[in-house]
Parts: sequence; C-alpha cells; structure tokens
Amino acid sequence: MFTVRSLHVALEIWGVVFCLIFAVCLYSGIKFESNRRRIILYMQLCTAILLLMDAFAWIYRGYPGKIGYYMVRISNFVVFIMSDVAVFLYHIYVCIQIYPDEKANNKNILIKYFSVKKYPVRVWGTYIIFGVSIIFVIISQFTNLYYYFDSENYYHRNAMHPLSLVFAIIIMIMDFTLLIEYRKKIKKEIFISMLSYIVLPAIAAFILLFYYGASLVNIAISISMVIIFIVEMVSQNKALVEREKEI
Repeated sequence: MFTVRSLHVALEIWGVVFCLIFAVCLYSGIKFESNRRRIILYMQLCTAILLLMDAFAWIYRGYPGKIGYYMVRISNFVVFIMSDVAVFLYHIYVCIQIYPDEKANNKNILIKYFSVKKYPVRVWGTYIIFGVSIIFVIISQFTNLYYYFDSENYYHRNAMHPLSLVFAIIIMIMDFTLLIEYRKKIKKEIFISMLSYIVLPAIAAFILLFYYGASLVNIAISISMVIIFIVEMVSQNKALVEREKEI
C-alpha cells in the first residue's frame, strides 16, 4: 500500500544510490585535484550512510521484537552522528575552496586547518563545536536528552531536541560568513552550489517547524550533494581541458 512513509523511504533509498554512484565516479578520478575530490567523496559517502540509516529508522519505527528494538535505536543514533559529520565535512570543503593547498598531504586534509594558526577562529573553532556536538549525541543515548522511544518502539523528540540543531546551525553560520567574505576566491558556479548546501536544508528546517514527520533536511542535503557533484565535475573537467590545451 502506498503511503507517505513508503514514499519517504523510497526517496531516501534513491538518494543513497545516487550518492554511491557519485562516490564511485569521484574515486575513479581521485588523482586530479585530489583534495577537493577526496572531501566531496567523503561527503557523498557520509550522505549515503545518513540517508540509509534514516530510511531504516522509518522502516523499523514501531516494529515489534528485538530486531525492531535495536534497529530503530542504532539507526537513529547513526543519523544524529552522521548529521554532525556531514556539516563538519562541508566545513572542510569550504576551507579547501577558500584556502587551496594542493601541495598539502592528502591524508591530512581533515587536520591541517586546525593546526595552522594563520586561519581565523571560525575555521579551527569549528573542530571544537563539532567535538562537543558528538559528545552530546553520545550522552543523549543514556539520558534521552534529544529523543526517546515509547513502549511501542516509536521515536519521539524530547524537549532538548532543538539543542541537537544548535551546533550544526552555528557551524553553518560560520561557514556562510566565510563564503560571503571570500566569495571572490571561488568560482561563481561553485559558490552557488556551495550555498545550496546551506540554503536548501535551512528551507527544509523552516518547513519542519509547521510540518513534523518527515526528514526533509536529509532529503535537502542529498539534493545539494547532487548539485555540488555536478558543478564540481563540470568545473574540474573544464580546468582539465584548459590544461591540455596549454600543453
């Protein structure tokens, strides 16, 4: 039987498929401008896990037995963790666009912006906020800080649930100010695609204030990842063509 719930799960599963396809495409061309491709690859994989776990959270919501009991708890925990990780990876992507450094060791792209003091507090301060957000998610598993489950295994938000969004909102605001301040250093089409990662989830979050019951933010993030992937690939392919012409 067709329901809004089944449509919601189907959209997220298709989002997982697209993200994994994009990840394979990115991995096959990882040697070209590897820092940018590598972080987008991480973002695609993170989004795929986020959407898959959220789909499981919906499928097993209210599901009886031990399988339902553990699946709904594990999936919701992973959703909260990966939501914070997704925001953090986007922050690294912003830093790579603003402070390009192709000579840096690719394995260190997740730490180099924290270790160098020349970057503004908004850059490395995000690491602290991200760490605190993860700690709070872990604490919530033992205290029901953000959410709880009733006797029928249904998920419910708790009074402190908005706190789980505060950390992500702070990071996104900081990234938005960085984008606006250094917009001239970023290509116009990439700048617009990066803004979509902030604007679309923000619109989805606003809608959820009036319509609770769907993971619109996660779907908005998946749409943004499609936009970022397409724009990034077109931009890098153009750059590759120009280099070949110069040679």
